[in-house]
Amino acid sequence: MKQTANLQDGRVSTKLPIMKQYNPNHTLSNHSFYVLCKGLNSGKPLEKPTANCFEMQCKDANHKANLFWLCFSLWQTKSFEHYIRGTAIPFLTLSDFKKVIIRVCNSIDFDQQRRMKLVSVMDKLNQLEEVTIKKIKLIQEYKLSMIRQMLR
Repeated sequence: MKQTANLQDGRVSTKLPIMKQYNPNHTLSNHSFYVLCKGLNSGKPLEKPTANCFEMQCKDANHKANLFWLCFSLWQTKSFEHYIRGTAIPFLTLSDFKKVIIRVCNSIDFDQQRRMKLVSVMDKLNQLEEVTIKKIKLIQEYKLSMIRQMLR
């Protein structure tokens, strides 16, 4: 069931994605991303599904990018933390997740050109972060190799 937010032009999206519990038996959509729903990182968006996540089915690649970075921003600012329940295993309910997304989509109001620029910058920063992480791993492997040579 698609949910329509009562949004004006210049807002995040006129249609919200289909938000549902991820089912590994269903085929994956090209324009979907996933959001962790269990653990202390509940609300964190992911490119690939895990066993404990929500699926966000978007209408196209731009819609996906906009909503992915919106969810990332909400997760980074700990906007989902108030809604996390459970003592032994913390979790975020789908209904609480939807409430936050709808509330934020209805309140964000800035022009599409600025939003697309911000999404592009976030994508580039994410790519740079991935490259940096790979470089750090290579440096760690090299250091370990040097230590092994020293111990021979």
